Amino acid sequence: EILPRSSTLTPSPSPVGRGEPESFLPVPQPSTLNSQPSPTEQWAWQLLRRWGVVFRDLLNREPGAPRWWELLQVYRKLEARGEIRGGRFVSGVAGEQYALGDTIRELRLLKEQPGSGELLVISASDPLNLIGILGDAARVPSLASNRIALFNGKPVGYFQGDVQLLPSCPKSLAPYISAQLRSGKTMAVAIPKAESARAVAAR
Repeated sequence: EILPRSSTLTPSPSPVGRGEPESFLPVPQPSTLNSQPSPTEQWAWQLLRRWGVVFRDLLNREPGAPRWWELLQVYRKLEARGEIRGGRFVSGVAGEQYALGDTIRELRLLKEQPGSGELLVISASDPLNLIGILGDAARVPSLASNRIALFNGKPVGYFQGDVQLLPSCPKSLAPYISAQLRSGKTMAVAIPKAESARAVAAR
């Protein structure tokens, strides 16, 4: 049987085109189907997961990270897509700040809860040494011989050749904190709730 001429020339309508033969449709390339994040974007996510809140001065603790302006382009895009939040989450920090939604909720809960009364003495080489990055105090060099004291998560003093107490240190705990800094040991100790409450109230 000979088909009509029109049947041999007119292609069947395609569900993915406007009547074009499927052989002429563009074929997606593997790179568009399985696109990988750039190294800068990988760093941006890694910093968010590590620190919770990311800002420019924090890169002083991350010497291998991309430059801030490179990360900033990524963070602005992620914020525009609704994947992260931008705002003012940490006081005493200049410039833009970015955080995950879960981090923001945890920060709000911590703000509403009273302090646990924990005193933490760490080496100045610990990543938690943010003196001089958060606040107006001078930087404490990241040397194992230097130590930092944190009370309820906030820096209250450090040892760098001698003890230096910060204005945030409760006066009633000053002798105890000074002694722990001089001991040369890293430690975590819970201050009794009654003493901790008096120290916070008297500060």
